[in-house]
Amino acid sequence: MADIFLSYARADQQRVERLAAALEEAGYSVWWDKHLRSGHQFSKDIEAALTRSKAVLVVWSSDAIESEWVRDEAAIGRDLNKLVAARLGDILPPIGFRQRHAIDLGEPDAMASLTGALDALVGSSHDAVTLPPENSRKKSSKTLILGAAAAFAIILAGGTYLTRDSTDTLAENAEELGDRKSIAILPFRDLSGENQSWFSDGLAQEISAALSRTPDLEVAPTSESFRYRDRQKSLEVIGAELGVAHILDGSVRRSDDRIVVDIELIESASGTRLYSQRYDRPIADSITVQEDIATRIATALDTALDPEALAALIDSGTNNVDAWENVLRAADLSLQEYEDYGLRRLNFQRQAIKLDPNWYRPYSAASQGIANMLSVARTSYDPTADRAALSAEADRYLDLAAELANSDKARLSADTSRYFFRGEFRKMERASREFTRQHPDDEIGWRYLYQAQIQLLEKRSALTSLKRGLALSEHAADIPPERLTYFYRHAGADKEALEIFETALKENRTNSELLLEGHTLLLANDRTDDARAILRQLETLGVSDERLAAPRFVQACADGNRAMAEQLLPLRKRLVSRWNALMYLGRTKEAEDLLKPYDFAEPPFALLDMLIFPQFDPRPYPNLMKIVERERIPIDYPRKFRTPACPAANRGA
Repeated sequence: MADIFLSYARADQQRVERLAAALEEAGYSVWWDKHLRSGHQFSKDIEAALTRSKAVLVVWSSDAIESEWVRDEAAIGRDLNKLVAARLGDILPPIGFRQRHAIDLGEPDAMASLTGALDALVGSSHDAVTLPPENSRKKSSKTLILGAAAAFAIILAGGTYLTRDSTDTLAENAEELGDRKSIAILPFRDLSGENQSWFSDGLAQEISAALSRTPDLEVAPTSESFRYRDRQKSLEVIGAELGVAHILDGSVRRSDDRIVVDIELIESASGTRLYSQRYDRPIADSITVQEDIATRIATALDTALDPEALAALIDSGTNNVDAWENVLRAADLSLQEYEDYGLRRLNFQRQAIKLDPNWYRPYSAASQGIANMLSVARTSYDPTADRAALSAEADRYLDLAAELANSDKARLSADTSRYFFRGEFRKMERASREFTRQHPDDEIGWRYLYQAQIQLLEKRSALTSLKRGLALSEHAADIPPERLTYFYRHAGADKEALEIFETALKENRTNSELLLEGHTLLLANDRTDDARAILRQLETLGVSDERLAAPRFVQACADGNRAMAEQLLPLRKRLVSRWNALMYLGRTKEAEDLLKPYDFAEPPFALLDMLIFPQFDPRPYPNLMKIVERERIPIDYPRKFRTPACPAANRGA
């Protein structure tokens, strides 16, 4: 049983740490943060320490007054008639605690008064407490840089609860885990009164994206980690399936004016909790909370970046919470839920731009979203969109994105987006190649070069760029295998694509995206029986009939079952899906006529993305052919199907 339970706000830790050291030097036993045990339920540990201690010393400050944890702890001390109050500065304790005198720790005789008050409860006599000098523990210059660069302190203000390990202790814990630094961020549980999953999911995604920019930290893609939303498996199993050493789990409760975020950093192999923290903050602090969580986790895992570089990477780019929340809302929308998904998403991005017109990110996202809405090959294509108005809007956003870009990478992204939008693939290729010349060890230049070369059908060069980019990427291991399979397949490297797919399949047979991509790849390589087995696996996973329409259709063609394929044709509702099905069925004139209304003479060119389809012939589309000739895109005739086409129709059919 400790003599004293010490309650305080996290922002006051350095000053309170000096006080705790002085109390212990005087002979008191003190229970405070550092006595919390990793892996234990901290609320139970605190409650036990509170009730067993002889005195509860609360240190009031402007931050402590705002902390629900400090007020709760002080209330227990008051109710048990063992509360001693002190204060930092000229402040009043909160209502309910003003009847008790709070000793001003800045007064000359404060320590003698404090010792007397504590001895009356502890039941023994101690010499007056003497505080060590304020500068007895110096901050490193890097810590000072982090505070200035990130605009928030590494020690949080009141309203935050930590399992109360210091940052140094967290780094020590991380060192014990070995050299591999890897983490998965699970979707945060939404505990709000009404559905606020857009916020809880968005917060987790923002933290994941920020941590992904840390060079020596592997972060599982959210496309993988978010599959464990229901948490029907233990964290140990989830960690093993995702191949990560750590898991960040959490919950969010959001109201009109406050957020409460609880996070836990778990060592996945043992299930041990390394770090826990509560944020109880005004909504206006949402961005700071997101940035701080990412900073603390990166620091806890002992990443290589110095504090200034870390703060720069994790910076969200805006201080406008309303703009930031609109970007989160845009990211939350899904095509499966809304037919007008693209427009809904765009409206949130427009609002973000209105709220913070100097933030690069929504301009870039909005212009990309418009391009997706106006390209017939994209999943968010909207045939009802006002094409002329959206095209002008995207042009404006693309120019502003280039103007506001604050780095060479952001500028390259803006420029390549503009060139793609306008069908200027040779300019896109030159800009990317120039970037790789200036920054040969930066993978992003090779990534954009790969994209330009794919559009130009320069597949051998694209494969070289792809491999170079992957070799340079610190996060190559984080790329989902289905995406890698797709990249290699489009670069004409089916052998490598099959190797990636089959290796990933041995580790995870429940990844529907991987199975869908693998089904296409297997059929492209005449492995019809293997593809059929993959289709059966997809059906057992409960994938929707809508998503299974494409693999079922092409499987029917590969099996020689044209009648089944004809029955499945009405399910191919998307424009490009219907075109593809008609091509499989040999109804090429119908397929050509289906796309002719979209052969526009001005950007964005709705048919540009069709050029990468092996069975697409651009010659029936004169405006598209002008782009093909200008950009010197090779077209080999006849183009061949990468997957088996349906057998010919029966005579008379």
